[in-house]
Amino acid sequence: MRQRLHCKYFAERFGKDNTVIIRLSGPLKERYALENNLNYEKLLEATQYKELFREKMIKWGEAIRNQDPGYFCRHAIEQSQAAFKKVWIVSDARRKTDLDFFHLNYGNETYTVRISASDAVRKERGWIYTEGIDNCESECGLDKYTEWNFHICNDNNEQMSEGINKLLLVMNVK
Repeated sequence: MRQRLHCKYFAERFGKDNTVIIRLSGPLKERYALENNLNYEKLLEATQYKELFREKMIKWGEAIRNQDPGYFCRHAIEQSQAAFKKVWIVSDARRKTDLDFFHLNYGNETYTVRISASDAVRKERGWIYTEGIDNCESECGLDKYTEWNFHICNDNNEQMSEGINKLLLVMNVK
C-alpha cells in the first residue's frame, strides 16, 4: 500500500498526464490467474488470497523468465500503455534482469531509485518473513545491487519525504 502511495505521489509531481506507473507483477499475475482460473484483481492485493498462491506463482514466473528475462517487462509496458507517456515509474522491479531490460532498451532515459526500509520497520508495518519466499530472487534479487542512481530510506515519513524532495530536486521537477 505504501509503495502505491509513493508512486502516485511521484506521478503527481511529474504530472499525471505525462506519467504512467508500470507494475511488472501485473502481467505475471494476470496470466497466472487466467491459466489457473483465479481472481486476477485479488492477486494484485496484499491479502491472504495472494499468499495462498504466491510460492507456485513465483516458480511459474521464474520458469518463464528463465526462457525470456524481458517477457514480463514487455507485457507490463504494453498493459500499462506506457508508450504514450513521457515518464515511466516501474513500481516493482525485483530482479537485476528487470533493470537490465530497461537499461538495454531505454539506456540514458533510465533512472533507478531504491526505496527501502529496515526489517524492523517492515515488521512494525505488518510484514511477516516467510522462509522460501522472502529470501528468493522475487523478493531480494536487488538487495546486493549497488548501481542505483538514487536511494531513499523509508523507515519513517520524514525520511521518505526528505528523500523524495531531494530526488525531485536532482531531477529538476517542481
